Amino acid sequence: MESPLWTLGLVIFGFAISICAPLVVSQLEKEVDTTSSQPFEPPPPPPLSPPPPSPPPPSPPPPSPTPPPRSSTPPPPSPTPPPPLPLSPTPPSPPPPPPDQLRKNESTILSPPPVHSSHSDDPNYNDNRRKLRPPPPPEHDINIGKKIGMLFVGIAVIMQIGVVGFLVFKRRQLLRNDRYETYT
Repeated sequence: MESPLWTLGLVIFGFAISICAPLVVSQLEKEVDTTSSQPFEPPPPPPLSPPPPSPPPPSPPPPSPTPPPRSSTPPPPSPTPPPPLPLSPTPPSPPPPPPDQLRKNESTILSPPPVHSSHSDDPNYNDNRRKLRPPPPPEHDINIGKKIGMLFVGIAVIMQIGVVGFLVFKRRQLLRNDRYETYT
């Protein structure tokens, strides 16, 4: 008579393990997915960082050509610093030495910055696309401590179900023993 109850307890215990095991496995798979997705995230940011620095310096020069007509010679060299221009294109470096040509060709100087601004818009657009890609990994944003805690919670639940099954088994066993003792 005790074996059916013992079997029932083992069945309950096995059922509890079968429910909790897939949860633990799925959490481990999520951990592997986040680990494998992390190496893919670092490579995209380094290529993005070189293009954006060169476009922002060309965008300030368009507002500065307006003040140079007010001041004759000193302001044009300062608004068009050679370092930003050599980073993007090599040809713009020759125009700064002749200030007379810069004054005459203000429209030529103004036309390259819009092209640079459109280029700066494209990396920003690509940045926005790439910024949208990283948010999916935060959906699985459970740190290792939380994962270990969930594992212990799963183990505790399994043990509690096993203890409850054992207590039910012992209770029924004691009740049966009491019945036999009262009748004898």
